[in-house]
Amino acid sequence: MMCSVRFRRVLFWTAALLAGLLLAVLTPAAAGPMGSIRVPDSMPSMLPETGPSLADPVALNSAWAEPDHRPLGVYLDNYDLTNEQIEAARSTGCRLVRLAIPMEKFLDEQEQDWAVLDQVVSRLNRAGFEILPVLTAKVAVPEFYVEFCRQVAERYGPTFEYYQLLDNINYKIGLGTRDYADLLSLVRTALVVADRDAKIVSGGIRGADLSYLDLLARQGAMRSIDVIALNLYPPRGAIEEVANGGMAEHSLPYVERAVAWAESYNKRLWVTSFGVSTSYNWVGVDQAAQAALYARGALYLGWLGADRIIFASIQDTDPNSQRPAECCGLLDVTGAPKASYYALKSLNIAIDGAYHIQPPFLYQGFTFQRPEAEDVLMAAELRDTPEEAFLDQFRVYGIPIYAFWFYAPAAGEYRLLYWLGSEPTSPTLLTLNLGSVGLTPVERFILLDNAPSPVEFYAAQNFLYLPYQPVSTIPGVIRFEVNANGRSG
Repeated sequence: MMCSVRFRRVLFWTAALLAGLLLAVLTPAAAGPMGSIRVPDSMPSMLPETGPSLADPVALNSAWAEPDHRPLGVYLDNYDLTNEQIEAARSTGCRLVRLAIPMEKFLDEQEQDWAVLDQVVSRLNRAGFEILPVLTAKVAVPEFYVEFCRQVAERYGPTFEYYQLLDNINYKIGLGTRDYADLLSLVRTALVVADRDAKIVSGGIRGADLSYLDLLARQGAMRSIDVIALNLYPPRGAIEEVANGGMAEHSLPYVERAVAWAESYNKRLWVTSFGVSTSYNWVGVDQAAQAALYARGALYLGWLGADRIIFASIQDTDPNSQRPAECCGLLDVTGAPKASYYALKSLNIAIDGAYHIQPPFLYQGFTFQRPEAEDVLMAAELRDTPEEAFLDQFRVYGIPIYAFWFYAPAAGEYRLLYWLGSEPTSPTLLTLNLGSVGLTPVERFILLDNAPSPVEFYAAQNFLYLPYQPVSTIPGVIRFEVNANGRSG
């Protein structure tokens, strides 16, 4: 859908070359061995000699583009973790955990609690996790809270880089913006004295609450914050679009404005609790829907510029599955993996070492609602208007298909992740044409399908044709190798 100036030039010179070749066939050659055609010296090379090639696309934004970045994580809401929970978090492929450390358990330096926390931090380190501690408190009395934060930094400074100060600060902590800004200033001083490299993550703000952020800025809180954090609990229809009615502020499109707001203060934005509940009430969804919303939400938030997305819980804690906030886990209350666990595991494989890009080549899609030929509809034309579409999306029968492109530089791969925005009324297939001779499709799979299959394709002129890729609300993945034709030099 996106067409660079370079690609237009290539198309122009392709046409010119074909015309030249045709003319040469019809005109006797003046010189050169039989069977060859001399190209005029004045004709430029078909492949540009400078600038990025398919092997070096520009990152869409800074989110996820840093080497060895850890964009996805899991919230461990209890410092007294079991080995099973730690292993479950590790096996998802996430390399970041957010660990709750409650002030009330450590006020008197109780040896038992510090010893348990020491063991948990040690086990998480050995499992290869980066740890984001969230220093919680039921009532954040400055006298006690500052000392608690100092003790944590003094004890774990070599382990922790970021410290999140409180959570849901606009929801239930009971601190106004001035009180929180004053507390931040005190805590930052104490943390930096104990750990000079400490970075401060704001307490998670419920929803994309720009009014609350503006109030924090007016109180001078931005001087004490390195990262803005949001806690999002979107309803079913609030991933790609704004939800109607309640919880609209948790709709993911609002995050675009929050990212822009954070960037205006030279801050990054993280989503430190992203929750979708499987509780047995009107709030909850089934396990497959939770898996779809978690995967789609992570991809969408990365596109918007969120550096990190941390899922709300490793395990459900409500045995009756009635309280929504306690049913957002990747494991059910018994510890059995939910569908979202498997989807997240596959998602981490799909995006490993990759970052969002706008593809430097053209592509178009055809969507089949049923496989009969008369039901084929072209859903998107090749266009040279990048500003037309925030997302590359195809529409057929009013159903949107979302497509995100990634590039993994170490592997030399492009990866297309795509999904339907809503449940289809009948089986839906996607056929894809790519305007590039530099890519070879090698594999496709759906995040809840653990049996990847090779892509059947054939080359046709200057594009690749990939027929009949299944589409559902669970994202699918197609992997492409950059072949010799796609590399510059």
